Amino acid sequence: VQLQAVPPKRGLIYDRNGVLLAENIPSYSLTVVKEQIKSSDKNLNETLSELAQLIDIRDEQIAGFKKRLYRSRPYEAVPLKSKLTEEEIAIIAVNRYRLPGVDVDAELVRHYPLGEIFAHALGYVGRINERELTEIDLVNYTGTNEIGKIGLEKHYEKLLHGEVGYENVETNARGRVLRVLERKDPVPGTDLQLHLDARLQKVAFDALSMAGDRGAVVALDPNTGGVLALVSTP
Repeated sequence: VQLQAVPPKRGLIYDRNGVLLAENIPSYSLTVVKEQIKSSDKNLNETLSELAQLIDIRDEQIAGFKKRLYRSRPYEAVPLKSKLTEEEIAIIAVNRYRLPGVDVDAELVRHYPLGEIFAHALGYVGRINERELTEIDLVNYTGTNEIGKIGLEKHYEKLLHGEVGYENVETNARGRVLRVLERKDPVPGTDLQLHLDARLQKVAFDALSMAGDRGAVVALDPNTGGVLALVSTP
């Protein structure tokens, strides 16, 4: 029986008119559970070498994986490569019988439909680094790989993140889940509705881009002080 974290869904971000600015879309990652490899007749380096022969895995991905592995909990699935293609998923699937401890996990990743127009205002999320690990609640971030780095994503991190859930699961000797014995659902992050107006933001962004100038545009609602547009180039 194992206790597994169920990460919460990150809150969405909308403009003042309900236009979606930040959403979560499904993505697939290659993950490794070190303890399941140890229980077989293989070792970690052998497994990584076999994986590198099957799909394209760069040296920096392996280095990052080993850093995350060092600070991971026992029986925690540690991501090795994210954003797998359909072909890579298929290759791993047909070879999984000879790769104990290796699996493909589905997760939700951040996506910004309007791209660079809101990049500097919204900020972005990225992999949790060693400094951030000393500042966050490690229990609440179990199973979560990303955190707000700058902009609104960082400022409202506590609201957007939510609360982790868990499952007590029964597994076989290879770590394959047989059934869920108990579950506490995660609490999704809070959705944010901003003062920003996507139409005004695009007008300001296009004006600076067409002029080819460096500069900034800030438009405020004089009645509330709410920021309607916030653009900086480059």
